[in-house]
Amino acid sequence: MQWSVKAVILFLFFLSGTTGLIYEVLWIRMFGLVLGNTTYAISITLGAFFTGLAIGGYLFGRYVDSLVDGTSSGKNPDTKARDGNKVVRMYGYLELGIGVSALFVGVGISSMQELFIWVNRNIESSVTVINITRFFFSFLLLLIPTTLMGATLPVISKFIIRQYQNIGRGVGMIYGINTLGAAIGCLITGFYLIRTFGVSTTVYIGVIINLFIGVLILVLERAKFFNSSADKADINKESDVINHSGNRRKSIKGKECTYQRSTQIIVLVLFGLIGFTSIAYEIVWTRMLSSIFLNSIYSFTTMLVTFLCGLSIGAAISLRLLKKNNDPLFLLSIIEFAVGISAILLIFLFNSLPGMSQTILLLLQAKTSVAWNLNVCAEFILAFMVMIIPCILIGITLPAGSMIITKEIRLLGRGVGSIYSINTVGGILGAALTGCILIPFIGLKFSELTMAGLNIGIGVAFFLCAYNLNKAENRKFSPLKKMIIPIFFSVAVIAGIFCSLKDIRVWDSEGELLYYKEDAAATVSVVREKDGNKKLIVNKKYTLGTSKAVALQKRMGYFPLLLHNNPKEVLVIGMGTGITLSAAASYKSTDTVKCIEVISSVAEAASEFFAIENNMACKNDKVEIIVDDGRNFLLVNKERYDVIMSDLFVPYHAGAGSLYTEEHFKVCKERLNDGGLFCQWLPLYQMSSKEFKIICRTFLSVFPKATLWFCNFEKGFICGLVGTKERLQIDFAALKENMDDAIAKNQFKGAMFGSPEEVLSLFITDDTGLKSFTADSMVNTDNSPVIEFTAPKNLYRFLRNAQNNNITAKLEDKHIGVHNLSVVAGIMKNILPASYYDKPNGSQLNDTVIAADSGSEAEIKNLGYYSEAVHHIATGMLHFYNDEFVEAEDEFLTAWELAPDHLYLRKMFLDLSVRLYQNGNYDETIFINEKLSQSERKDINPFIYFYLGLAYQAQGQVDNAISAYKSAIALDPPNKAAIHYNLGILYRSQGGN
Repeated sequence: MQWSVKAVILFLFFLSGTTGLIYEVLWIRMFGLVLGNTTYAISITLGAFFTGLAIGGYLFGRYVDSLVDGTSSGKNPDTKARDGNKVVRMYGYLELGIGVSALFVGVGISSMQELFIWVNRNIESSVTVINITRFFFSFLLLLIPTTLMGATLPVISKFIIRQYQNIGRGVGMIYGINTLGAAIGCLITGFYLIRTFGVSTTVYIGVIINLFIGVLILVLERAKFFNSSADKADINKESDVINHSGNRRKSIKGKECTYQRSTQIIVLVLFGLIGFTSIAYEIVWTRMLSSIFLNSIYSFTTMLVTFLCGLSIGAAISLRLLKKNNDPLFLLSIIEFAVGISAILLIFLFNSLPGMSQTILLLLQAKTSVAWNLNVCAEFILAFMVMIIPCILIGITLPAGSMIITKEIRLLGRGVGSIYSINTVGGILGAALTGCILIPFIGLKFSELTMAGLNIGIGVAFFLCAYNLNKAENRKFSPLKKMIIPIFFSVAVIAGIFCSLKDIRVWDSEGELLYYKEDAAATVSVVREKDGNKKLIVNKKYTLGTSKAVALQKRMGYFPLLLHNNPKEVLVIGMGTGITLSAAASYKSTDTVKCIEVISSVAEAASEFFAIENNMACKNDKVEIIVDDGRNFLLVNKERYDVIMSDLFVPYHAGAGSLYTEEHFKVCKERLNDGGLFCQWLPLYQMSSKEFKIICRTFLSVFPKATLWFCNFEKGFICGLVGTKERLQIDFAALKENMDDAIAKNQFKGAMFGSPEEVLSLFITDDTGLKSFTADSMVNTDNSPVIEFTAPKNLYRFLRNAQNNNITAKLEDKHIGVHNLSVVAGIMKNILPASYYDKPNGSQLNDTVIAADSGSEAEIKNLGYYSEAVHHIATGMLHFYNDEFVEAEDEFLTAWELAPDHLYLRKMFLDLSVRLYQNGNYDETIFINEKLSQSERKDINPFIYFYLGLAYQAQGQVDNAISAYKSAIALDPPNKAAIHYNLGILYRSQGGN
């Protein structure tokens, strides 16, 4: 075949591979929004996608053979040209079919959503039935385009490969180029297309490329461009044919190979197992690397691109190997041994990966900046270090297998289609069983060891097939080849034994590991730190919650309920430690509290290890915990709620952006009862101000009367968007009654709410202020998911601009939260009228959220003082985090004059005194703590007296220090031993015993 023809076809097949991955990435994303983003739902969608590929490869491989049935021997040039034109014309129609059918998948998904919702609501079904329904809908929609995609490899192989001895190298070239196109498609989709053009336009781009390929092929075919492909070498060379008994094929370059039918069947089975292990490795490596990477959409794109690049490189290498090696069975045995051993050895590498990641960053970037693009480069380098060698080896297998399975050149389509389809079926099983069974039951390490052992077994099977084949032909199997089995097997067994003893569960060894589980969705652990604080950690990197933050998490649970006059039915999206859930469960008016958590191990860990902190919420009769995707649960269930509260979701995590979209907020609004409210908490210490604006703008597009509220002022700065169908109107009298109950007072004190004024003083602004704040921002939608794609880049850009000297600092660095705290403080100062600050009468807050005549004039006036105090607290915290302690003290003192009993103010004042003491400013430490101690409140923090005693002791005021320490002991502090120790030193200094 002339290289001009071959080059055109291969380039177009490269483009076809590009569109294939564009569609795969987009369809998994689109189906996830309808079927849910649980591990099972994603596995089902992938299964449906690969099932279509397998069907297409199997059916069209046979069909293309029948289309040009007969050998090339004896055919004249015109006949061969016509045969070639039939095949290439068929390929053109396949590309047109892919483009047209892909265009209608999006429409089908929208229609399927309504049908899927109807099935879930009207048919009493188990999880199994729901999953079967998911697979049926996915398979039905994807059947046509994926079947046509699967048909392209055997069809193109049939057109390009004309001689038997070129099968292995030809398939390697075709498969490698197509896979390289797939890697490029994945790369540009994950890094550029969706972010720039949105989902729908990206689909159109893929469709246009497919239609372009199809039309160009048909135009060239009519212009007889492909007639030159039937060159004289193809015509005059006798094709190599296996006889009809299937026992032997004619010699190639004087060497003779024989493949029994039984051998070919065994090889097909083994290739199914190769497909199984290949996808299993991809899942295991992705899970392991996700605990080191940023865990963003870019991280997952990086890992998939690396996997595909490895396959493409392996296919390219097969061109040389299969040219020199006339024994593909033996080659496959070596490859499988190498895959297994390399997978085992990788386990030794994983413990070193976090350190290697930081080293790579140090080598790539300047010491004073954190650049997003360099972080991406570091992730690519690390992914290549882990995955590239086994992936290259896996990429060699398909071309080699094609040589064995194909009986003769006239049955090339059948051979390539069969091995491709069986390999794909194995991949389907690998995706399903690894994610849903192997990892949850035996963990990541032993899942990898199992796959490695399976590869070793496959290598043994290939070796035995090669040995028996040579024995049957009375040919010698060299002593070196005979030693391969014991050498590789010994190495694998020794490495496997050492790996089985190696613990890769905890890379960060600080603290005591209380709980560890690798389930289908994530790796979850609970660690007790040296100070006794417990952390719930997901994927060894992201902390969902800590026992130290009990007050904050309770605050997040109580606040939305207090804004509603009488909440009965409550939904909590996201469980974490269960402390926020416990607040909803303990609220006196609630009857039913449902909690949706996507990771089952999180619910298990919260129930077992945070039972004290969450007041055994998981066993509360009011509470129902549902393991599901929160968005999908709301979509398919028709129950309505008085309050829906959505937990903190990290915007830069892959998939989290779908919980901040306009479509999701609309569903939440539809699930509210009349008078109900939806509260979306925002982790402003994990997003830039740009994402903050986008989310507020998106929320406002669904809830036009939205309000914005503070939650806390510390470095983990959080605020909440509250949405209602009508303008929020709070009954002050009802709020006061709810908080006056004796039991309720104790509960709210634990959340640092001391009065109705403290609750309502957290108000920042209403829809007027939000509109002004977000005027230049865009809306985050399913079609244009800007949050998920811009958040990682903007966070790194912020750190770079901040010139953070510690380039390995966590993204949760306090400066991000402080920056957003300044943004919110600016909203309060710049948007609200000056009279709001000139006259602390609460007029703005009263007009916005307080129902008419619901509080006395004195209460409303006091509320105004509290609201103004909050502004000074926020300003003071900005000074505090910038180490401007004098300015911070001035702001706190101003707030103190307005609202001396504000619980959060007292906490911030105590924190300031601690920093002043640490800096040796003992006079101010004494001044602040004496002021805090002069209160009629009975819930004085014992640490006030503790730091007062420390400051007195540092100044040599022994009697005052002793008095302060005694007052602290009377309040039963947690650090009583340290206080007694200090008292002992003081008594000894006075000559006591």
